[in-house]
Amino acid sequence: PLAEHVPAAPGAAAVAVGVVRSARRRSLAIHVSPLGEVEVRAPLRTDSRDIAAFLDRHRDWVLRKVEAARAAPPWQPDWRAGGDWYWRGEPLRLCAGGRRGGELRADGLYLPLTAGATAADWRRQVFGWHRRAAQPLLAARAGELFAQHCGGHRLVAIELRWMRATWATCGGRRALDGRRDVRLRLNPWLAALPPLLCDAVLLHELAHVEHMHHGAAFYRRLVKLNPDWREHDEALRDWSRRLLPVAARG
Repeated sequence: PLAEHVPAAPGAAAVAVGVVRSARRRSLAIHVSPLGEVEVRAPLRTDSRDIAAFLDRHRDWVLRKVEAARAAPPWQPDWRAGGDWYWRGEPLRLCAGGRRGGELRADGLYLPLTAGATAADWRRQVFGWHRRAAQPLLAARAGELFAQHCGGHRLVAIELRWMRATWATCGGRRALDGRRDVRLRLNPWLAALPPLLCDAVLLHELAHVEHMHHGAAFYRRLVKLNPDWREHDEALRDWSRRLLPVAARG
């Protein structure tokens, strides 16, 4: 990505900005990750001077977002028996003495470890269990919502991938018959969200089945799928700051 810089306040370091160009994009957008990383997403042939001007117009907003991200340290899991995790919006206690692969019980997540296992052992077991448990749950819910709202298109692939800056992505080309072959990439952390917010993310991506951009037509479609999307987006910001940086290290 092209390296740009957003000047900060006097005495503060400039903010590095990555620029990602895409032939699919129709407009400029700025994304600030939960880690405070800044990325401009631009149409493929956008002039660098236009990107610089866009950054300058949004300079104060970018700096506020970066400052907020850096000031709020992410949640740090306690990798031991008695530590905590998140599942379906609720804290989940980590427990030793489970069967191979892990067991979700009413009082916590039991993993095949002893109380004296290392933090690295707990980390590996927890991330492994989470991904295995998230796969069928998220695939089933995404398929259900797709069938409800995207009739006439085809859901051809659902991939799980830990991502540090986004909950999910949607892609796919239209075939000659006008139907889109949709591919969803889902962050396993979606299974840690409250179910209502997990659905909000999935519905956002399904709105892209008709409109692969964030223009007015996309938001009209999103309102039909999820009239409360603004409220959900606000709640998702808090969960993003809490969880996504942990996934980046997972």
